[in-house]
Amino acid sequence: MSHRTDAQAGIDAQKAKQGTQDSISPTSQADETFQPILDGARMLDEASHTAMYQRGYAAGVVDFNDPVLEIANTQIYNDSSDISKVSDKKIRLEAGNKYKIEAMVNCVGTPVNYYADFQLFDASNNTFIGVVGTIVLSNNGANSGSQIPCIAYISQPMAVEFELHFNGGDEITNYNAVVTIERL
Repeated sequence: MSHRTDAQAGIDAQKAKQGTQDSISPTSQADETFQPILDGARMLDEASHTAMYQRGYAAGVVDFNDPVLEIANTQIYNDSSDISKVSDKKIRLEAGNKYKIEAMVNCVGTPVNYYADFQLFDASNNTFIGVVGTIVLSNNGANSGSQIPCIAYISQPMAVEFELHFNGGDEITNYNAVVTIERL
């Protein structure tokens, strides 16, 4: 299986659980969604110029006053000299290439039906880019009931440094993130 097939299988498994009481927990979300993505990254020798970063699951209240996610705490995989970590919050993409970036977030809030929007942010131009991702918390104190990943395509004549921002929603008490980057 390719890493895309593994990731899609995890996403499909989570969608099938929607509406089932207490079916999604931080552990099951990590095991059934993020782990197949990470496992797929280890099989990326058929593709080149890819990278994957992760922010491990831990407490970190996000109240949207400082809405940046630390997305690059851990570099899971990187076989491209065009993709580099600038800090735990920022990743640099070199000029002259086209990149596909996808980010998935796993988070916890207190009440049912809390939600959070997140989006890629071009720190070089101070603009949001790509599709807004949304995560909805389906049960009290547990994990996402549904998620739309944020995706962006970047093609710039100059290098770009990007971040991942929460940009709307309710207070989140814990989160982790996985970001995959593919040079096209």
